[in-house]
Amino acid sequence: MRIDRLELIRYGKFTDREVALPRAEQDFHVVVGANEAGKSTLRAALSDLLYGFPKSPPHAFLHPMSELRLGAVLHQGGDTLHFHRTKGIKQTVRGPDDQPLPDGTLTPYLGASDRAFFEQMFGLNHQRLIDGGHHILTAGSDIGQMLFESAAGVASLGTVRDALQAEADKLWSPRKAKDRAYYAALDDYEAAVAELKKLTVRTKDWADAEGQVVRLEADLRAARASQAALTARRTALERIRRVAPYVADLRKRRDDMAVLGSPPDLPEDAARQLAAAERDMALAESQRKSQLQIVADCDAALQGLSPDARLIALHDDILALNEWRLQYRAHAGDILRRQAEVDAQWATAAKAARELGWDAATEAELLQRVPALPLRRSLDGLMRERGARVQAVQAATQALDTRQRERDRVRTQLDALPQGDVPLALRAAVQAAQQLGDTDATQRKYRLEVERLQARADAAGAALGAWRAPVETLRGMSLPRLDAVDALRQQQAADAAELRALDTRLARLDDDLRKQSGDVQRYRDTWQPVSRDDVLAARRRRDDAWARITSGESVLPLSAPDYEALLREADDVADRRENTVHHASELKRLQDDLARLTAERAQTTAQQERLRAADTARRADWAVTIAAHGLPGMAPEGVADWMAARTAAIEAADVLDDARRVEASWDAAVAAATQDLHDALRDAGMQEAGTRGLGSQEAGRLDRPDSLPRLLLHATALIQQVNDAQGQRRALETQWSDATVAVDDLARAVAAAQAALTAWEAAWKHAASGVGIAADADLAHAQASLELVASIDAALTEMSKLRIGRIDTMRADLAKFDAEAQRLGGLAGLPIADRSAADIAIALQQQATAAMEQQAEVRRLTTARMAAAKAVADAVARQDGLAATLRPWMTQAGATTHEELAAAIARSDRHRQLRDAVAAAEHQLAESGDGLALNALFAEVDGSDPADVSAQLAQLTSEADALMDTQNALSAQLSTAQAALNAMAGSDDAARAEGRKQESLARMTGAVERYLKVATAARLLKWSVDRYRETRQGPMLKRASDIFAGLTLGSFELLAVDFDSEPLTLMGKRPGGPLVPVEGMSEGTRDQLYLALRLAALHQHLQHALALPFVADDLFINYDDARSRAGLRALGDLSRHTQVVFLTHHDHLVPVIQEVLGKTVNVVAL
Repeated sequence: MRIDRLELIRYGKFTDREVALPRAEQDFHVVVGANEAGKSTLRAALSDLLYGFPKSPPHAFLHPMSELRLGAVLHQGGDTLHFHRTKGIKQTVRGPDDQPLPDGTLTPYLGASDRAFFEQMFGLNHQRLIDGGHHILTAGSDIGQMLFESAAGVASLGTVRDALQAEADKLWSPRKAKDRAYYAALDDYEAAVAELKKLTVRTKDWADAEGQVVRLEADLRAARASQAALTARRTALERIRRVAPYVADLRKRRDDMAVLGSPPDLPEDAARQLAAAERDMALAESQRKSQLQIVADCDAALQGLSPDARLIALHDDILALNEWRLQYRAHAGDILRRQAEVDAQWATAAKAARELGWDAATEAELLQRVPALPLRRSLDGLMRERGARVQAVQAATQALDTRQRERDRVRTQLDALPQGDVPLALRAAVQAAQQLGDTDATQRKYRLEVERLQARADAAGAALGAWRAPVETLRGMSLPRLDAVDALRQQQAADAAELRALDTRLARLDDDLRKQSGDVQRYRDTWQPVSRDDVLAARRRRDDAWARITSGESVLPLSAPDYEALLREADDVADRRENTVHHASELKRLQDDLARLTAERAQTTAQQERLRAADTARRADWAVTIAAHGLPGMAPEGVADWMAARTAAIEAADVLDDARRVEASWDAAVAAATQDLHDALRDAGMQEAGTRGLGSQEAGRLDRPDSLPRLLLHATALIQQVNDAQGQRRALETQWSDATVAVDDLARAVAAAQAALTAWEAAWKHAASGVGIAADADLAHAQASLELVASIDAALTEMSKLRIGRIDTMRADLAKFDAEAQRLGGLAGLPIADRSAADIAIALQQQATAAMEQQAEVRRLTTARMAAAKAVADAVARQDGLAATLRPWMTQAGATTHEELAAAIARSDRHRQLRDAVAAAEHQLAESGDGLALNALFAEVDGSDPADVSAQLAQLTSEADALMDTQNALSAQLSTAQAALNAMAGSDDAARAEGRKQESLARMTGAVERYLKVATAARLLKWSVDRYRETRQGPMLKRASDIFAGLTLGSFELLAVDFDSEPLTLMGKRPGGPLVPVEGMSEGTRDQLYLALRLAALHQHLQHALALPFVADDLFINYDDARSRAGLRALGDLSRHTQVVFLTHHDHLVPVIQEVLGKTVNVVAL
């Protein structure tokens, strides 16, 4: 089974958070997040999702417990299940639609596993890994135990088995010993039997004494029975006195109800509902009247309105007619203006005709004389072409001359250019220097970076505070384990929280003590209760005075007043004792509560002292521990931050060293490039005689070293001079070649231009004769004639356009407008004789607008009338509904008016009050009647005389005191008789001996039963371990060896069993080296051994059981990158067989995981 998606709907800190776990060949998923990001919450969510929420889940701090909900999509084989898990007692497995799913829905996905098995077999965290390594060490002498514990994920089976065996040995063994429980009980049994034999002799005196005790016990029982009878009678009288007022009140209430009769039982709020109904009915009536008035007003207004239907039907046409009116209102003036333009064009055309010498009196004659347009355009084109032809001949001739002069100039420049090239070494040196870029800027950048990193390193060192040290010292420090520090901090926090709670509790107890002391004192001052000791003391004083009188010590006449005073005092105290016995009991309860609070405060104070002492000792231990790590005085709260600051300081120092190395490397590269360029320039300067491109001034400057930018500038300038000369030569040679070709082309162009000019002259003569122009006429005369012909043609064309396009169109629009105005005026019944179309349109628009406004008012009034009529109907319906609501009550009360109903409601309310009072009185009687029925209480009260009850109670109190004295005397006699019986040898000692005998037998029986249990458990445990070793040792050790070799990076090549030892022991074999027992391995290696055994056992389990997701929580906290990679490879191999979810708060492990398992591994960031 695997989880495709985990849904943290409402759980812990999460709300509607989904965690996707997509399938892959290596089903490995990384969940990374800082501390408190929710990794532990996610791990707990997996168990709660699959096996249900515990009774008190710890993750209900954000969402209420009843709203906790998780969800997931599970996949098993070809089946998929999407379900939710809720917090509840039953039906907690539900679908996404919150419908319950059948019992057993998860069985195909979870098999027979339960929560404990899943968390034990398919979960492993850092602490369990460490504990497992420790228990491997303690079980190192028993391979069967080691394999069993590792495979099952449990720990310390050896300790359990040894403890069982030790307990069995202390209970019994074949060899007798005094420290064994069975034999110690046997010795006591034998001693008790021997003593019992000595004490079994019975005498006649013992029989007489026993008979006396029996008689006195019978007399005492009889006295107590009499006392019980008196107490019962007294209780009955007190009950009569207590319930008599309630009986009288109940009878009066019942009489009042009888007088009232049986009014209708109306609801308690009937009066309120009646008042509300009457108020609502009045409001409805007011609304009905106001709305009826609105209906009448609307009807009156509608009678005065009658919109013209014809105008309303023609409204759109009338609007269109007015649009035409506005659009055509300027047409008359425009027609006159366009006609004037036609006349002006005719005058222009006639004038041009006269200048040409044409006889044309009409427009048609003139149009007949105008030559065709193609002929005119042909002649015009020839005229424009002549200039181009002449210009082409001139331009070709001029270009030929220019090109010939340019070719001669290029040859002169070529002959004047120098010869030579740049040395290859100089070009190479310049290229190398240029590749370095802006060296000054780069040097500044590296220098600033070093300074920045130096400041960062200084700041990181300063962050270490008083424990600042050189980097190498920091690297070599032995630091405390963070989990131990966290445990210490948690313990301190827990103790601090407990101390705060104890302080709060102590303050509360002090307040309670002060309040309780005040309550005791106030109760004593208020009620002055009399205790039994006070009564006995008063009676002793009375009896002592009487004894002195009877003995003659005091003279009766003289002592009588004092004796009477003591007698009255004793009676008064007894009476007050009788009257305040419950006050004394209450005072005793208050005093007991005061004593309890005092003891609780002392216990709380002692607990505070214990916590403070433990905190002082823990702080002292911490001071020693942290000083041993080289961090004296550091508080536990600062360890994690200081360790982070130490890591940051080391990293800052490493980064600073890297930056310094980069800066030094760069400086060396710049120096080498500078020297190479200097040497190349110097060599180039020495070649002055053979290189014309390098002058003596530049060569002299190269005799001394310079900065790389200046050298590069000089070298670039020298190379540019040579390159420019070479480029000029290539360009001039190209120009010479191009000029030679161009001269030949231009010569041919001159000949072609001259031939084209000759052809034009022949075409001109032919075309001019066709339009009536003399062939020898000059071009100016021909051009003027053509322009006059064109003006005539343009004037005639414009005249035609004005007539057809403008004047005729406007006249048609005005005729259409006039016809439409006549039509609409006739349809609307409007007088149209002698009226213009514009006047008709305006009049129609005014009348149509008025008709539309009347129609809108009719619609508004109609709508208002309908709304008012509906409101009237609603008001009537509301009145009917209210009347229907009251009708059942009126029928029930027999009322015909609301006033009669109100009176019936008042009677119903009074009857209800009396009924409640009767019920309350009956309840009070039941509370005060000692469980007797009402009839019995009535009979008891009726059968007694209230005036005689007090006297009877006084008599019973006196008789009770006498019986109490009798009982005291009998008790004293019984105590004397029992003392005499006990003083006789035999009975008491024999009973004690018999008790010791039975106690010894019980101890012997318990020891035997416990021995059988623990001895059997030890044997079964050893058998289970041996059986597991026999069946699983071979395959599991083979796989564990392979995993262990990978985890230790080849430090161990396999795991081996020492078959010569008893029991068999597990060892690790180094490559080419000896076997190493478990106790010879380091702590980290034992952790890796435990991990290897756990993973091997899981592989074995998956071969014959259903696969479940394996959750690994921060297993590699203390591993370096190499060992982390090895552990990840082992988990990656496991992920090919079952889904693995790896939780970590170290984000630097993500690149390592991607390196080991591939970039496609699923990473979930919390």
